[in-house]
Amino acid sequence: MPFPRGWLLGFILSVSACVHFTPQRQEPLSITDVHANCSEIDLKAGQNDTIRFSLNKDADIKVQITDCTGSIVRTLYNGKVQHGPVALVWDGHDDAGEPLADGDYYLLINARGKCEQTVYDPYLLPWGDMTEAENIIIDPANRRIYYSLFQPALVRIRAGDLKENVLYRTIVNWEPRLAGPVTEIWNGFDNSRQINIADKENINYILEAYNLPTNAILIKNGARFKGNYPLKRILPIPINGYRHALHPRTECRDVQVIVSLNGDSVVGKPSVIDDSALLRVEIPVPDLTIMEKERFEFSFFIDGKYVFCEENAYSPYRYHLKTADVPEGKHDLTVLAVSSGDHAGSGSIKFTINRRRQKCCSKKSSP
Repeated sequence: MPFPRGWLLGFILSVSACVHFTPQRQEPLSITDVHANCSEIDLKAGQNDTIRFSLNKDADIKVQITDCTGSIVRTLYNGKVQHGPVALVWDGHDDAGEPLADGDYYLLINARGKCEQTVYDPYLLPWGDMTEAENIIIDPANRRIYYSLFQPALVRIRAGDLKENVLYRTIVNWEPRLAGPVTEIWNGFDNSRQINIADKENINYILEAYNLPTNAILIKNGARFKGNYPLKRILPIPINGYRHALHPRTECRDVQVIVSLNGDSVVGKPSVIDDSALLRVEIPVPDLTIMEKERFEFSFFIDGKYVFCEENAYSPYRYHLKTADVPEGKHDLTVLAVSSGDHAGSGSIKFTINRRRQKCCSKKSSP
């Protein structure tokens, strides 16, 4: 039985109507071309930075600045914008108009359209991998270290004697640095400012770095860190990042170690002892909190030579140090603290062994 002639005509018209009225697929709302002009704001010089990005659609946006701990320190804009390029100026201050502390800061941009939304979050982009420094020049005589970075990074530089496995100084303690040439200036002394290590032989300098999230903005010559901002986000951790990039930034640094002999600390006069002395080692809070989350140990060095180790360390640590085998004269005592998470610190103190003086004093004090 033949089909009705009108059936075929109706089919053709319906197909053509569907093709004609099928809406074209639209591009999703997107934030592109995000960048900061300067990447560094010197508050002492009154500098600003211009933040630029583009939207492909009209949207409601919220542009915020977060610090390295995730605290939201500034809301730069919250409202409607038309599609196209957007430019905002930031002066390195928080919402209360107070200057922020030195460190690295990041953009967080949320955009919402009629039925869609998107976010620009640098912590969701690749970061946290170890990066190599180039053109490293160590100039101990002038207390300078020169190097170049391919990208903004957190940097740690340690100085010590690898042969004796002793750390004397953390010159740069996981601090942010911009891409390009960098010059580090230091005083040439150990952490306790007791030993002039720049003039010592066999000192090794170790530089480590891992890259920061993209579009990091560094603040220079800022105020003291406040750390009391009410809004805080949980920062995503990098995938397969360097182990120090996986640590919370507030809990990742080399620590302070305070050493004393017979009650004389590094700020006092050198201790004068004979064959023994009461040794005290302390890691102050909050550094101790970092070390206690990991197993740590103390190693002891006299004049840069290993003496003994306390594997199950604690603070404050007390020990009756015997120096009968140490010759008379001036010496340095260095205590190194090392954790299983590669956090460390050291402190040094000068002391003098004068057995004749001690014996003379003991005779005078006897009845």
